[in-house]
Amino acid sequence: MLGLTAGLLAAGVTSATAAEPVDSATLEEVDKPGTTMISAAPFDVSAYGYTEREFFASGEAHRFQNADGSVFAWSPRESMTTAIRGDIAGDYKTRVVVRQPSAEKFNGTLVVELTNVTTGNDGEFTFAESYDTLLTEGYAVAVVSGKKVGVDNIVATRPARYGDLEVEPEDCAAGACPVDTMSIDIFTQISKALKDSPDSPFAEIGGVDEVIAVGQSGSASNLSAYYNKIQPFYNFFDGFVFWDGAGPLRTDVATPGVALSSWTWNTGGAVPVTGEYTREWEVNGAAHGSAYVHEYFDEVFVRDGTQPGGASFTDWHLGIGNCASRQVGTKVHVGQVIGAAIDNVDTWIRGGESAAPDATFQRNPDGSLALDDNGRVIGGVQIADAAAPSWRYEYNTGGWTCPAAGAWAEYTAEELNEMYGSHAGYVAAVTEATEAALARRHILASDAAKTIAEAKASTIGAAVSDDSQEIEVSIPQAAPGEFVWSIDGSNGLVQLGDAVESGDHYAAAGEINPVRVTDTRAGSPVWSVSASVSDFAAGDDTFSGKYLGWTPKVIESGTRVQAGAAVGSGFDGGKGLSVSSTLGFGQTGHDRASALLGADLGLKIPLEVGEGTYAATLTLTALS
Repeated sequence: MLGLTAGLLAAGVTSATAAEPVDSATLEEVDKPGTTMISAAPFDVSAYGYTEREFFASGEAHRFQNADGSVFAWSPRESMTTAIRGDIAGDYKTRVVVRQPSAEKFNGTLVVELTNVTTGNDGEFTFAESYDTLLTEGYAVAVVSGKKVGVDNIVATRPARYGDLEVEPEDCAAGACPVDTMSIDIFTQISKALKDSPDSPFAEIGGVDEVIAVGQSGSASNLSAYYNKIQPFYNFFDGFVFWDGAGPLRTDVATPGVALSSWTWNTGGAVPVTGEYTREWEVNGAAHGSAYVHEYFDEVFVRDGTQPGGASFTDWHLGIGNCASRQVGTKVHVGQVIGAAIDNVDTWIRGGESAAPDATFQRNPDGSLALDDNGRVIGGVQIADAAAPSWRYEYNTGGWTCPAAGAWAEYTAEELNEMYGSHAGYVAAVTEATEAALARRHILASDAAKTIAEAKASTIGAAVSDDSQEIEVSIPQAAPGEFVWSIDGSNGLVQLGDAVESGDHYAAAGEINPVRVTDTRAGSPVWSVSASVSDFAAGDDTFSGKYLGWTPKVIESGTRVQAGAAVGSGFDGGKGLSVSSTLGFGQTGHDRASALLGADLGLKIPLEVGEGTYAATLTLTALS
């Protein structure tokens, strides 16, 4: 009942200001032959069941004003009172990149990201960190180019495709007013069009139920200002996730939101104010731009040529900061936590359980982060990458970008073995940490399964020695299996042909129809196949089966299957095949597969046996 109540309350605001209708942008799919899209994903989205599309979005945008009449320009430091919408400031035309799931995969929720332009061009850092989780879970994703710096960059880089885009009137470009004041309304209008416009690509897959706004760093700061000042006015977005940069959040806005902070970003000081509808998660070991997001944008920036000289994201980072460690970022999959935060908010706004409670770092009395005996931060959200690490995460020094990014370094194989004792110990530690994070709702089940599977597939924790190797194997529970045998192919008459006189006896030869034995039982126990022959008869005339002998053979087999011993004709002494003799056998531990057994037959009979066509029966017996 509490979860349901929270979800229903999230549909409105407690502010006295009534929600105002949102104008909808006009969407038009980009069709510019001979040009290519900037910031396409550096992987094949179709592998997730998605398509990637780009739309131009246009309309007329308003500016917003603070209570004192000044223009509101995204700043979270301004008063946390609701803003007032002013007159239309001007026309705009920009673009939005859409990752659209199939109708079967779509979960009904659209995640809209406001680009971060700190690097001088559009950066979809939230998607770049969390795309694997979001696309696995069926979220629709849209990235809005709402900032002047980013739009100017793509115009300059691809003028044939984007030459007519503009998000700021000329007077603002000249510095006559705060920059990006129109982008507040642009972001809302485009999100509105994606949700319910007939031109929305999501109309093709049943439409959007809920819309969650996300942003990272500067854009997270922008969106926290939006939460405080614009959401009470429009009440359009159903939820928010702020990644590294949220300011204090109002407690009287009944819209669910989760503010995430990385270890490198929020190293001291008070966390943002959280209330009934907002949560603060500090992510242990996470960086303000992981090593994985550097890999993502290195490929995108170089491919698109949006940086001077074709530089990569890492080049930009090192150029700005001259970092002490050039291995910037940490190898903590913060995107898994971002995805879980989005999913927590989605569940909350749909009337389910509210988001997991605050999870913050333990701090010393002076405000510094408390560390355990291993030098790791205590508390916060701890996924396996931080709680059972296979890579070091470290502080970095240099320009302002370096401490924010942190750094990663390798453990030696000896260190990993000392930490975990064995590969099995590492897998156990990862499993324990992952299951704990899953129980706290800081990671989703799909990511938990991937994390544990990757740990099992690794060699981390295996012993290292100059003269020995550690070998481990996981044995699944064996199926009951079965033991069967049959005549391979047709059980036709075995023809020995005409007996030929050979000195003091007649002789004939042939071979049995092969016998197929299949044993898939656990433990591969011993088995054998044996045979005996009856007397040969032609009407009333007979002769003993002892005159038939054989030489068994293994035609097809794996290991530990052997042929029985040869049995000579009783003409030379003995009882031949008139008594049971082994055709073949499987030793304990044989392959859990089939073997094909055969035998060459040899018949030697006395010359006094009467003329006729004689027949006998060979009886096969299998034992196990």
